[in-house]
Amino acid sequence: MATLRWTGSVDGNWGVAGNWSSGAVPVDGDKVIFSGGGVSVTSGLLQPGLALAAVFVTGTYLGSIGTSTSPLALQSCVALTITGHNASIYIDGSLPLIRKVGGNGSVYLGGSLVMMEWVQAGGILTSHDGSTLQASASFVSSGCSGVSMTNIRSPDMTIDGVNITHATGEIGTIRILSGQLTVTGAATIASLLQYSGGVSHQSSAIPSSTVLYGGTLSYGSNPNLGLSVTNTTMIGGTLDLSGPTTAATIAYIAGTIIPPVAGQLVLT
Repeated sequence: MATLRWTGSVDGNWGVAGNWSSGAVPVDGDKVIFSGGGVSVTSGLLQPGLALAAVFVTGTYLGSIGTSTSPLALQSCVALTITGHNASIYIDGSLPLIRKVGGNGSVYLGGSLVMMEWVQAGGILTSHDGSTLQASASFVSSGCSGVSMTNIRSPDMTIDGVNITHATGEIGTIRILSGQLTVTGAATIASLLQYSGGVSHQSSAIPSSTVLYGGTLSYGSNPNLGLSVTNTTMIGGTLDLSGPTTAATIAYIAGTIIPPVAGQLVLT
């Protein structure tokens, strides 16, 4: 196992040996580092048999990896770590761990995802081809600012400073510490725990269980007629039931409720 640093001394081709510090292209088990320089990787990106131990991308690397039409396609990368990077990364393959710390660069993913962690980072997180990706473990954000996440789902999410649009399929548990969640289409949530931030719920499927501690949970712009809001406990925050809500039964302790325009509201 070797550690190779991208130099881009010849051109932007991953498969050219002269673009790597060791004078050889990466092979299975290698660690790859992008640090310093600004030559983007734009060709030689189809590497479907390559299984890397790790890819590190630092803030001193000013280039991008892959393109919107040609991502870096690997067999696998055990750990992708991005620190302070402000350009774009397009990557496809088996990706058990993706961790981004700082920086406003965007990450476009494909393949098999497991665990994702965003720490004090910004930018866009989405699939590189517009399809919906399902991570098998969790997505955790901490102290983020202005992250926009679309087309990626996880059975367990903790959201802090991330703007997420969830349009299809089911997420297990979502905890919102700050940021904005928009639920559209036929998307479903098994359990919603909201401590702050905002949720705009525009889906026809109500969460199986909701506890509102703070922030604003709004059904006001939901386009589905005959909406019935149940299994909701309100401990604080603001619950907006205006719009098409026809019935709501809320276990109420504290907070502000904007009632249905024409529906029935029952507090228990």
